[in-house]
Formats: sequence, C-alpha cells, structure tokens
Amino acid sequence: MQAKVQLNKPANWQDFETLCKKLWGEIWQCREIKQNGRSGQAQHGVDVYGKPNGETQYYGIQCKGKDSYTHAQLTNAEIDTEIEKAKDFKPQIKKLYFATTANKDTKIEEYIRLKDLENQQLGLFEVHLFSWEDIVDLILEHKDTYNFYVKSIGFKVNLNTELTFLGDKNTMDVLCERQKHITKYRHKPGPERTFIKNPAIQKAFKFSNLISKTLGAQMDHNLINKSYIYFGLFLKNTGNEPIHNYKVEMEIIGNTSKIELGKIYKRQPLNFDLLSFKIRKISDTHWQIVPGNTVLVPQDYAKFETFALKPIDDKGQLEIKWRLLSAEKTESGSLFINYDTTYYWQLKEIIIDPEQPEYNDPPQFTDYFEHEYEH
Repeated sequence: MQAKVQLNKPANWQDFETLCKKLWGEIWQCREIKQNGRSGQAQHGVDVYGKPNGETQYYGIQCKGKDSYTHAQLTNAEIDTEIEKAKDFKPQIKKLYFATTANKDTKIEEYIRLKDLENQQLGLFEVHLFSWEDIVDLILEHKDTYNFYVKSIGFKVNLNTELTFLGDKNTMDVLCERQKHITKYRHKPGPERTFIKNPAIQKAFKFSNLISKTLGAQMDHNLINKSYIYFGLFLKNTGNEPIHNYKVEMEIIGNTSKIELGKIYKRQPLNFDLLSFKIRKISDTHWQIVPGNTVLVPQDYAKFETFALKPIDDKGQLEIKWRLLSAEKTESGSLFINYDTTYYWQLKEIIIDPEQPEYNDPPQFTDYFEHEYEH
C-alpha cells in the first residue's frame, strides 16, 4: 500500500486563503469564485465565496490557519462565532465550509456535525469542516491546484483554443456567382444590351441574332467554379499547455446541395494525398478533420483548407457547428456564413418566322466559372 502523501502547510493565512480559493474554484468549476472584501473589512464569517456550477445559491468558505508547532485546533467558540457572523452574509449562503490547516480532530468534527443539523433544522445553511488532511486529499485529486501548490506553477493551467475562419473571423460575407440562360424567340435581333454582375461592376455583352458568345472557355482546366462558397479553418492554441490527439468536427446547418473539399474546377480532381490532414465523412453534412500532426503547442496554429459549399438558395445564412476533441478538453462553437448571389446573364436569341408568335423559354441556371488568376 502506498504511503499517504504529506504536503507542507501554507506559510501564512494569506497563502492559505489563496489556496482555498484555487482549490474550491476547481472543485466547484466556478471561474467567478472570489475572496470576500479586503483585509480589515467585516466579512460576515465568509472569506471566500462562489456559486458552484449548476447551483443558484452561493457557498462560503471560512479559512482558519493554525500554528502547526503548537498543534492549535479550532474551538467550539470560534465555530459558533463564525456561524453567527455568516447569518448576516447577503444573500444567504447554502453551505458554509470551515477550511483549516489544523489537523483532524474527532471532537471538532462531531461538533461541526451537530451544528450542521441544528442549522438545517432552523432552515439555515449547512456547515462542513475540512481539516488539513482532508484538504491534502482534495489537492491530490485536482490537477490545476496540485500544479499551483505542489509544483509551484504560479498560474492556473490554461487550456484555451480559438477556431475561426482564415483571417481570424467568426463570420464571412460571401457573394456567389451564377449564370442565367435566357432563350428568346424573336422576329428580329434585339439591340445591344448591358448586364450587371453586381452593383459595383458592369459588363457589356454584344449578342448576335443567333447565339451569344459564351462567357469564357469552360473546358479550361484553370477555371474555378464561382458558384461555390470557399472557406478554410484556422485553429490556434491560445492557452499555456499543449493539446494532444486533437480532431475537429464540423456540421453544416442550412440549405446546401454539396459539401466538398478543395476548389471545384471544371476538369481538375483534387489530390487528397497532398493534404496535411485527413477527412472523415460522418454524413452528408458532418465531417471530421484529423490533422497529421496531433500535437498543438501553445501559440501554434493549424490551417485546414479549402472547403467548398454550394448553397441552394440565392440568399441566406449557413452555420458551421464545430467541436474540438482532444485528450485534454472538448470545446464547441459556431461559425456563420452570410451569402448572396449575383447573376451573369447569357442571352440566346433565335429568329423565327414572322407568322409565329414571339416567346421566351423558362430561364435556365448554371454554375459560373472564371480563370483562377482573375482573383
């Protein structure tokens, strides 16, 4: 059987109060745990207070440092005094903990149990005691406090990451481009027309009486499909500890017809072997990214690109729900893509016999391609 670990007691009451704040902050999973006021102010029996995760009421801690050399103990009178003071703490606490550097003592533990029952019968807060041996057990069970107190790491282990789009943004505004094909049956050719790509850009196209000139040689391998939304992900370790064996999952929420990896060309398949990460397809809208390097050290980053989404609607919002899985932590969040669509018009005019009535075919919509070097 392994011998029980012995830890030195804090040198003074200020260090002991700081230790209690860190320890119970970790136990309660309470980032807002605080020391009550400042030295010299009335504290109403509470040195440290916080609201444990999932609770709606505050818990309080009364810290009692005792001299190890004289084997000093808590007294019944001290306990009664602090309980009376704690009755004036606002708002009323749910539990009061006595945390002391004094060693365990059966008589004091018995007295605490009796006061606990007495208080609860009066509809007041519970009363609990943690002597130094109890506190040592808790320190050994909680990594952050152990690192702070035993290993003299003077800061809390910080496991923080940020996942954004490339460019360090949580939201993207994108303009997709498509072609609208219109076929008109006319008695004679129409006049020269100007068509608008978007409010800032105008392009004029001249049409013959038979068929307009197409908007580029779509058989060119360097043409990129502008009807898709392209994005990459940027993961940065902003904490002070590495994360290991991490993966990133993303689920697309919204109207999309396709989700693909890599730029969508007319005739150029993507070589997945060249990527620095692997992609696992969980479903049509749910993907998992597994990086080749599974360790991300503090302040380092990983980039995952390029993903392509093809929206169904002309205008809307897509939500990318992500989840980071690692040996140390799990984290989740959302990124958003706001998209709109602009159209190139491609007009085809067919001359018909004057005796036939003029008419138009229903418009047809296709993807729009451009040379990559244009952007």
